[in-house]
Amino acid sequence: MSNLTYLVLAFASGIFMPMDSLPEFVRQIAPYLPTYHYAQLAWTTVGMDGAGIATSAGWLVGYTIALFGLALFAYRREEGLRFG
Repeated sequence: MSNLTYLVLAFASGIFMPMDSLPEFVRQIAPYLPTYHYAQLAWTTVGMDGAGIATSAGWLVGYTIALFGLALFAYRREEGLRFG
């Protein structure tokens, strides 16, 4: 299941094909996907045009904090249901 999710995110982020060849609605949501920002970091690192290291790193730090908080909430809720 995780491979399928990653594959969809990778295609929607323009990792495997140029963003210009993607449908318009995919191009509009791509900047909000974490894989898009991973790709931007990689492209900036190798010298291609990208969104910038600080911008992409900021988005990825934000995703990390948000998803860590969600996982912590779910863990504590599960522990409370099991042992509470």
